[in-house]
Amino acid sequence: MNGIMVKNLVSTYLKGIAMGAADVVPGVSGGTIAFITGIYTLLLESIRRITPSLFSLWRRKA
Repeated sequence: MNGIMVKNLVSTYLKGIAMGAADVVPGVSGGTIAFITGIYTLLLESIRRITPSLFSLWRRKA
């Protein structure tokens, strides 16, 4: 992987950590943090790509 891709992955990972941390703060949701940090559409697209065939593939590879 090149440096830009690694930087992007680390950035997205840290934003995900912030989403999880926000869930412990009353009145703040992880979705709000995802929207503020600009990863909301990436989150929705990732969830959309989860299909039953993904689980069967995952079971075969495990």
